[in-house]
Amino acid sequence: GLQFANTTLGTASVWQQDNSAWTSSGLTANAPYVFIGQSRNGDSVATQATTATKYTLAASPAVGDTITCSQSLSTLYPAGTTFVFSNPAGFGESVHGGASDMVSAFKYTWDSASTHTYTGVEPVWSSGVLPQSPTVSGNYYLHLQSLNGDGVGSSALDYGPFSIDVDVPTVTISLSDPSPTGKDVVHFSADFSKNVGATFDISDVMLTGTLSGTPSVTGIDPHYVVTIVLANTEANGAIGITVGNNVSDAAGNKCPGGSSTPYSITQWPG
Repeated sequence: GLQFANTTLGTASVWQQDNSAWTSSGLTANAPYVFIGQSRNGDSVATQATTATKYTLAASPAVGDTITCSQSLSTLYPAGTTFVFSNPAGFGESVHGGASDMVSAFKYTWDSASTHTYTGVEPVWSSGVLPQSPTVSGNYYLHLQSLNGDGVGSSALDYGPFSIDVDVPTVTISLSDPSPTGKDVVHFSADFSKNVGATFDISDVMLTGTLSGTPSVTGIDPHYVVTIVLANTEANGAIGITVGNNVSDAAGNKCPGGSSTPYSITQWPG
């Protein structure tokens, strides 16, 4: 038969026949336990005991307990955002009766897949913080697998999505009317590369050139028309527009702005 003992707890099995299993219960996650095992033959002659120390499996990663992020889930962030992950419980092993959320390390993968199959080649995070700075727009997940003191993996967590848009909006400004022109009203097309919502309005339009006028904005995001009614309908000169850099997309990426070529205004005599 076989006999086992958990010397850390001071518990032992009876002699087990037919290779029957024995369960040592009431253990703490990721804690070391010393076990002794020996066998005996039909004449009740026992072998020398063999001793081994083994760690219990670590608990599953838990948001708020063993993993947090500096940014929020399902919130769109702009280019340059760094997602900083931390383990509030810290890394290390536990002891019997100690903290049940201690992990010695995490295997991790950061990608845009919502799930992950572990292959054993993933990098290991075992100290400090884990910063991630995506350079491509999309939804990202941090996949974590808990490791115990023996480096054995257990349960896993797919933490996400964390969303980022790194594409900065740009604007192309073109003349909608012929130039030179003698018209008292001129139009500019202001076409953004993506939606900018309510961040673009008349306050973002500045006039350039030698003439003055009153601007107004119409259109459907991201394509707008800027109309300028000239202040002096008898003056010759040039007028254009500039869009400032206060326009942004839903993530907060700011448009660098842009300028038009000017209209040449010529009020023909007669």
